[in-house]
Amino acid sequence: MPRATLDELLIPGQSPYFAMFNAGRVGYTIEEVTSHCTRCGIPLRAKDIQAWQDGAFKNQMNQEMFDRQLSEKRKQPGSRLNPTNKVDESCLAQAANALILEHRPNFDEVRFEDLPKFPVGWKGTKRRFFPCTSDNRPMQQWGWKPADKRTGRPVFDPNLMLKVDAKALSPVGWVGQNMLYQPFIVMDIDGVGHGCVDEAVIQFGNLFRNTTTTFEDPAKPGSFHLYFKTDRIVPVKHFPHAKLDLMGNAVNAAVYFKNKVSNNVPMAELTPQIWDAMMRYQIARKES
Repeated sequence: MPRATLDELLIPGQSPYFAMFNAGRVGYTIEEVTSHCTRCGIPLRAKDIQAWQDGAFKNQMNQEMFDRQLSEKRKQPGSRLNPTNKVDESCLAQAANALILEHRPNFDEVRFEDLPKFPVGWKGTKRRFFPCTSDNRPMQQWGWKPADKRTGRPVFDPNLMLKVDAKALSPVGWVGQNMLYQPFIVMDIDGVGHGCVDEAVIQFGNLFRNTTTTFEDPAKPGSFHLYFKTDRIVPVKHFPHAKLDLMGNAVNAAVYFKNKVSNNVPMAELTPQIWDAMMRYQIARKES
């Protein structure tokens, strides 16, 4: 089915907000849409440009999934697909490298420099949230899924949304977010739970909580989320012995907010020093 033309999407006299999202979603570049709007006298606001970025993110996600399937198809014995068409810098190919790091037995030896990078200019999206129930369960499917030719399952494109919209749909205002391919990661500090307080992980988390974005429930101090921006694709890794979860961005992974509130500090960069500090901490807890 051919995609709609810009004349059909962006009509003078109508709000361009949803049209900009759809234009990005079907693959129009920002230069194409802004040129069309200038020619037709359609004024664009900052939120309209953001809507295009969110649509373009969904388009690129689907394209990356297609590229991954094409790459896997070429690897099958007898494949006649041209291997020279392979996309060298796809997020899914990079994510596959991160998954190899995650599952190899010597993960403790993974260095920051081993983590693959996003393509240059990758921005992620603000439409990554989903509403949750009063027992903190997702109210919808939230994970991206590629097509499965073996079972006939099509690509699943989750209807994720802005945080404000997800909060409005939740009966208690609770939301979660999908970390997949977002330009940041979360360290989940589980310092308080099940009647126990883990002072060691709280002490580790306190090293960073005042210098980066931190979400914490005021009624449950000691359990909080540390956010770090990054251009690296980071696996998800759980360190139960250290009461620490590394919520990376290489796969579908949900981070839930419940009653956590932000400290309003900008995200710090995930650096080799912070990575090394995390690894030293969890290794020491394992050996103690």
